[in-house]
Amino acid sequence: MRYQDARVRELLAGEYVLGSLHGQARRRFETLLCRDPDLQALVNQWAQTLEPLNEHLEPVAPPPGVWSQIEQQIGTAPERLWSNVVFWRRLGVIAVAASVVLAFLIGIPPYQTPAPERIAFVTDATDKPVWLVSATPQSRTLRIKTLRPMNMPAGEFCVLWLVWKDGSNQGVTVLPDNMGVMSVKLPKAMKQDPNKAELVVTVETGDDAVTNMQGKVMFKGPWSEL
Repeated sequence: MRYQDARVRELLAGEYVLGSLHGQARRRFETLLCRDPDLQALVNQWAQTLEPLNEHLEPVAPPPGVWSQIEQQIGTAPERLWSNVVFWRRLGVIAVAASVVLAFLIGIPPYQTPAPERIAFVTDATDKPVWLVSATPQSRTLRIKTLRPMNMPAGEFCVLWLVWKDGSNQGVTVLPDNMGVMSVKLPKAMKQDPNKAELVVTVETGDDAVTNMQGKVMFKGPWSEL
């Protein structure tokens, strides 16, 4: 891990604050965080930038049926409940089931793999993060999370492209202007390796916004590997 690389440190700090850094990668980062004051300051900066976004998220409550099922499974606490092995085993099963339901409600796979190995923060003209683009290894699907709405003028769109060194490009999607997460499948006919492409965002207009790249470049940057 290139922990001294400024861009890698920036991306890791952002992923850590977002909560999308998992498993061994998160443990390694927290170990480094304990002895690196500069990295701590970077995490604090990301927290100040991203945490206000929580104000735009509506709370999601689990269906009433989840709690009623838990109560039915647990039942009335018998004498010496805390030493009842069967009770704890059943409670463990219920907890797993509840976590699956909650994960489904907020749109996160219950048994998701560790943090994506390829990520990129798309920033605006002021270098503020607007979208987080990520992809798992060997995946033909990109996950795009809107961190801050752009509020584009009517008729203008931010379009994400993959651009290779030979100049060829592939339109991916019109980037969303509303908060949330979307998944985009790359075309099956695309022969170039998306891992070797550079990410470019342009401001386009018209019906052919994703097929004809001719607008002003808003962002250009490579993937970062974690």
